[in-house]
Parts: sequence; structure tokens; C-alpha cells
Amino acid sequence: MDTFKENRLVVKSNDLIEASYKLTLQEARIVLLLASMINRDDDGFKLYQIKVKDFAKFIGVDKNKNIYKQLAQITEKLGKRTLSIKKEGSLLQMSWLASSEYFFNEGYVELEFSDKLKPYLLQLKDRFTKYQLSSVLGLKSFYAIRLYELLKQWEKMKTRTVEIQELRHALGIPDNKYKQYGHFKNRVLSSARKEINNKTETYFDFTEIKKGLKVVMLKFEIQPNYNKPHKIIEPPKVEKVKNSPLYQQLTEYFCINPKVALEIINNYPENQILENIEYVKHQHSNGKIKDLAPYTLKAIKENYKLQLSLFDTEKQKTQNEKRKQEIDQEKEDDLKIEYNLYRVDVIQKYKDSLTEEELNQINIDCQRKVEKKKGKKGRATSKMYIEIEKERYFVNQAGIVDFENWRDLKK
Repeated sequence: MDTFKENRLVVKSNDLIEASYKLTLQEARIVLLLASMINRDDDGFKLYQIKVKDFAKFIGVDKNKNIYKQLAQITEKLGKRTLSIKKEGSLLQMSWLASSEYFFNEGYVELEFSDKLKPYLLQLKDRFTKYQLSSVLGLKSFYAIRLYELLKQWEKMKTRTVEIQELRHALGIPDNKYKQYGHFKNRVLSSARKEINNKTETYFDFTEIKKGLKVVMLKFEIQPNYNKPHKIIEPPKVEKVKNSPLYQQLTEYFCINPKVALEIINNYPENQILENIEYVKHQHSNGKIKDLAPYTLKAIKENYKLQLSLFDTEKQKTQNEKRKQEIDQEKEDDLKIEYNLYRVDVIQKYKDSLTEEELNQINIDCQRKVEKKKGKKGRATSKMYIEIEKERYFVNQAGIVDFENWRDLKK
């Protein structure tokens, strides 16, 4: 029979740390509790038996109500929750629990992880994150727990730059929630920062990176929280990584210290490393980099390739908007030419319907009107004003609409 111990370790692969999912606080605590019960040498998931009273206390259910009913409802909902992990060429979606069974007479519950989680929780040799269960027990929100896990993954590198959308995805925030950055910052980031900085051994702050007026990325700075007890947990050795082509590239081509190369591989997604070293290679071949190793480290940590992609996208968007404006203006100019032809045609048809005497009388009336308004001008000036007055008269009499109304009618 298992009972939870606060000093147990939670060990997750970085792919699971970066996965997208949303849980309640109680559901998140169940996952953490089960993860802490895994032994380092386990090659498969066990049926984890936990005393109901301990289980209820750990996840925080109301002890004055039917505990079994409450727990059954919580684990049933958790069993229906899914998480998503992006893999090369595929998207893996899976459930957290394979089963949950309550033994009323014996007073315990039996829980089991889904088998699909094995590669992300069992016998991890590289690219994993570990922390003590006690570190998150004081956190009262799911977002604080998730952000804490991400910070633990990044803490050895001390800084990490991440795209806003990528962070929202990891925290399981749908597109229609906290759509404005200000709401996301206040209700998720700032709230989680206050909890984590006050209640855990990790301290962090973040800097906003903008494109124009829009915040597109955040740069996190992580350090030990010296106001809290800080226990350094040494990760298992990752000998396998030393033989990998990626490790060899970092140490041999980019001249990065072997220990730092291991930290890079263990703390950053492989695609982020590969994209940025390809970018660095290109810059280096063009003679734009002097100190290769420091530049490569900074490029990977701050994800230069992502920033360039974002800025290139924004630049392309601006160019597209400018071209759209030019096309719209060309269409507008064409419409104005068509409208003027329409006016000329309608006026001519109206004039053709009049007799010579009627046209002469219109000319006399317009001349008098101009002289009354402007006085007698020079011959050329008077003729110009008279023609303008005559056109105005014909437009009104022929029922010609203005350009805006004519354009709307065409639509």
C-alpha cells in the first residue's frame, strides 16, 4: 500500500513537460502523486494503491461530504482528459489514466497510468526534468504548477525565450480565452509568478519582446530563490548523448564545452537546437560571426531562428497589406474612370433629349446665375464657371448619383 511522501521525486521527459493539456488543480495533483510513485528502475507501470483518506487529503476534497463519491467523480473526469505531444511527423493524443478502482471495504483506491505514457515517465536517460513533489504542494493553481515545471526544465540555462503562442499552447489555454495579452499576463503569468516566487525554491521574472506594439515573445530569467530552502538534485548521467551526432556537432563544429553541450541537449527541444545551429552555420559561412561558441549558445537559448521567422512573417504581412492597399487604390481609380464615363454618357443622352431653344435657355440661365454669384469676370473665367454650372444643372436634372452611391449600387 502506497502513501505519499513529500520528498519523493517527480521525473518527466521534457516532451511531457512541453505537452499541451489542461487539468484542474486536483487532477494535476493526482498526476503528480502517481508520477512520484514511479521507481527509477521500473520498466512498466504498476497498479498504485493509495489509502482513500490520504488520497483525499492530498488532492484536497471536502471531508464533510461523501469522499468516495467526490474522488470517483474527479478520477472519472481525469480519465477522460487528454494530452497532446507533437512528434516528428505526427501528433500523439492520449489519456492520463488506464483505470481507477475503489475498494470500499478495504479503504483504498487503485490507479494506473495509461501505457502510452511509458516513454515519457519510465527509465528516462536524457531530456528529462526532475523536482521534489514537495516543491509544488503549496501551489494553488494549475497554471502555476505547469509554469513551475517549464521553469525547472529551463533553470540550468538560466534564461529562455519563448513565443507567446507556444507558451499558451503548453499551458492548455484555448484561443478564445485570455485573447488579449494584458488578460493573459494578469490572470496567468503574474498570478503564477507571485505563487512560484513566494512558495517554491525557484525565482523567475520575464521580459516582454515586442514587434511594433504587440508582445510576441517572453524572455524568462530563472535563478534559485534564496528566501526558500534550495535543494540541488543531480540528474542521472546521460552517457548515451555523448555518442549522438547532435552532441558531436555542438562540441566539435561549434566548439561548445561538453558539459554545456549536454545541458543544451537535455534542456532544449531538438528541433529548436537543429534550426538554430543551421542558422548559425549560414551566418558563420558568410563571415558574420567571430566567436562561434558563445553566439551558438545565445542563438539556441533565445531562439534566434524563431525570432527571425516571426519578424519575417510580420514583414511579409506588412508587404502584403501595402500591396493590398495599392490594388484597392488601382480598383478605386478604375471605378472613378468608369464613373466619369457614366456621367458623360447620361448627360449627353439628357442633352440629346432637349431642343435647341431649351439648351440656349439653360445656357442663359446658368450665365445669369454665375454673374449673380461671382460678378462679371474675364471672358475665359466666366466661361469656365458657366460650364461648371451647366454640368451641375444637367447632373441634377438627369438624376445622376454621386460616386459613392454609384459604387455601392455596382456592388
